[in-house]
Amino acid sequence: MSILDDVGGALAFGRQEELRLMGRIPPETRSANGSADSWSARDNLIHLGVWKLNFIQAMEDPAFGPEDPGPEETDAVNRSVFASSSRLTWDQAEAFLAHAHRRTMLAVQRFSAQALEDLNLFPWLKGEPLWRRLLGSAVMHPVFHYALIYQQLGMPQEALRLQERMLLFLDAVSPSTAWLGVGRYNLACAYALQGEPDRALEWLAEGLRLRPDLADWSKQDPDLASLRDDPRYLALLAQ
Repeated sequence: MSILDDVGGALAFGRQEELRLMGRIPPETRSANGSADSWSARDNLIHLGVWKLNFIQAMEDPAFGPEDPGPEETDAVNRSVFASSSRLTWDQAEAFLAHAHRRTMLAVQRFSAQALEDLNLFPWLKGEPLWRRLLGSAVMHPVFHYALIYQQLGMPQEALRLQERMLLFLDAVSPSTAWLGVGRYNLACAYALQGEPDRALEWLAEGLRLRPDLADWSKQDPDLASLRDDPRYLALLAQ
């Protein structure tokens, strides 16, 4: 299989999980309104659609970049998204997400396998291949939010299983140890946040084996705060 097939499979997985999640959200949660500090399920989903489309705009028009906004710009966009999402119905939110997925798939079809792997395709990629940034925007970021929604629904184990399923699709895209290591590190964060230190440390050990450079970041990563004083974590850093 080519990278086009693997990227397409990961994107299809993301959309399938989006639909699966939406089908499990009860009516009262669909109609619930959130706040600027506590988003509703609808707010989270619309947020994902907006950022997907922002990335697609950067793919279609390189002059739109850079794709990486600073914290203040990101906060401003998120505040604007929240203000807009509160005016949309659930049906409108579903239609918007379907539109964002269609735009994503159409945009990817315009690129060859060589272009997806080109490290210098756009200046805003900063030496990364397009496929990696695309999957971060259209799969990894959304799945993180899907997991948050599952937790809000009282389904924490489903949140973890979702992230493990994602890893299978992401692993298929590239054998690069850097890529594989990030996936395992992120899964370690998910388990740590869920209060499962044993599983978190298992995945973290594998992630740091593949990506030793993540060790320094792990020392300040808020997702791993619960592991910081664990002797097993300190032992990992000492290796």
